[in-house]
Amino acid sequence: MNLKLSKSYIQNFNKLTWTFALLLLLIVGCSSSSEIRVQTGGVQLLEEGKPSFIVQQSVLPTEDRKSKIRIHGELNLNSLITSSDGDQNFGFSANVQIYNHRKNSDSDPSELVFSETLERKFEAGIDRAVPYRFSIDADIEPGRHTIYIVVQDAVSNSRGILEISSLVPDRGNQKGDLSHISISGGSLSSESILTYHLPKDEKLTADYNVAHYNEVKIIRRLMLFQADQEPARLMSSPNYGRSSIQWRGIRYNRYEIIETDTLFFEESGVSSISQSLPQLESGNYRLEISVWARTDSDWRQETFRARDFSFFTGSFPSVHSLEDLIGPMVYLMSDREFEQLTQLEGAEQRRAFDEFWLENTGSSERARETIAELAKRVEQANKQFTTYKEGWKTDMGMLYILLGEPWYVVRVRPDVIQWLYNYNYTDPQRVYTFDKTRMEQDEYPFENFVLRRNQFYHTFQYKTIQDWRSGHILQRL
Repeated sequence: MNLKLSKSYIQNFNKLTWTFALLLLLIVGCSSSSEIRVQTGGVQLLEEGKPSFIVQQSVLPTEDRKSKIRIHGELNLNSLITSSDGDQNFGFSANVQIYNHRKNSDSDPSELVFSETLERKFEAGIDRAVPYRFSIDADIEPGRHTIYIVVQDAVSNSRGILEISSLVPDRGNQKGDLSHISISGGSLSSESILTYHLPKDEKLTADYNVAHYNEVKIIRRLMLFQADQEPARLMSSPNYGRSSIQWRGIRYNRYEIIETDTLFFEESGVSSISQSLPQLESGNYRLEISVWARTDSDWRQETFRARDFSFFTGSFPSVHSLEDLIGPMVYLMSDREFEQLTQLEGAEQRRAFDEFWLENTGSSERARETIAELAKRVEQANKQFTTYKEGWKTDMGMLYILLGEPWYVVRVRPDVIQWLYNYNYTDPQRVYTFDKTRMEQDEYPFENFVLRRNQFYHTFQYKTIQDWRSGHILQRL
């Protein structure tokens, strides 16, 4: 008997509905006034009841030693409200304003130097799963700038606002410069991909502009960082040491150089470069590009920029095949059972997977329903909790898969979050505390939370796993 996943069980969660998800995935939109050298994707707004969107700025050098700011935007159409009249239409407006911070001015610390608004209307029947993408260019003078992006729902008039700081360099004496790096390709064709996690098994390119006002060279390096890629330990297991890779997440000072090369430019101008990315395995990467100018005796580095990104295997973040479910079975199987399952391949692995659920649930119908619930939770964990590794591998993802959505979420301190699965706050087996770890790089786009494990969780953990194996977990829904 083949317990293949039915498409009806694989739900598409395009809208985040938990208010506690905002505590985890909201990337703060106000950055430092210093120039951003390492980008990890766009700045994202996820706030219930408001348009959900992500934007990324790029500073582009021009041949006349001036600059252009380009704003890439991506709007989640599922976050827009449909009109209640018969036409079922919906839409939005997006306004971009750029303010220049004037020097030596107390009465007028900033002035509006650019403003542009675009409006779009959509008819019923459009595929809302496909985000709407837009791009706006602005010619900008050197200096510190603040960019405001305001997206307003045309029906509800609710507004989402992001604020980004930008530093446009004075290129008067520069011999070479470099724009921010954008990644495009795959199913998005020439559109920039604004997320940290990139689609796998697609032809992707890194795009950037090199300004060479004198003889310059660029050195390109693609690096793979050392990072924790293991599934989370169960809640009654020993805690991680603070020097461990599980606590630190990524070690940015430990990496492998995947490829490197050098390009030379002898004539003055601005060159647009489209660099193909190789097929990569799962992991966390950085494409780093440095610009060097020729001096009388040697080369001097003028600037550098980098784009961090990750790849994941399978159908990530969705769950469409057995491959996507084998890993999460580590939370429900004994070490021996899981080792035996992972050593098999193809039809043999499929048969062993089916037999495990049939033997434990005692019913093919209950087995299918339990597998469907597992698939749903794994997919949601990927969409809610992915950081430097897939969401199902994180501590929060593990807990969500086993116990489901918490009843309450409390942010005790900025670096401590608690999940409650009971009205009784004093019940230690139903309260789970997470500590935010300090990442080695300020630009890292996610908060990394580690569960405080304790042996007193063992009884509740054992009962929960048995409920999963027997299919009784369905009675908790």
